[in-house]
Amino acid sequence: MSGAADAMNNALLFVYGTLRAGGSNDIARIAPAARHFAAARVRGLLYDLGAYPALQLDASAGWVAGELYAVPAHAWPALDALEEPVTAERPNGDYFKLEAEVELADDSRRVVWIYAANPAVLKLDHPIAGGDWMAYAAANRK
Repeated sequence: MSGAADAMNNALLFVYGTLRAGGSNDIARIAPAARHFAAARVRGLLYDLGAYPALQLDASAGWVAGELYAVPAHAWPALDALEEPVTAERPNGDYFKLEAEVELADDSRRVVWIYAANPAVLKLDHPIAGGDWMAYAAANRK
């Protein structure tokens, strides 16, 4: 494994939207080798983009609910293909793939990977009160 791939092997990913268990892009289908690690939450603002949400990190905002998964190195390309993060080749990607601190149920904190909204590309004008995409999506199914 290369140095970069080795660093991403079993790195933790915070998922807050359709990648959550039971979501339309459940991580178990997109990256079957990813393993659930813990429930977690992060400070930020959650927005409804229609079929999926976007997270804008904000340390002064409320909590956004999510889950942590340990992702093997070989599974990251499938996740990146779905999320389309900003890269040198794709400067106008929908999300930034970055590290941020999350809080676990036992009040411990971990620095993990998150796909956070690129506000220059995504229209963030429909906030989701409560910060839980799964609850919001269930309540708003037609």
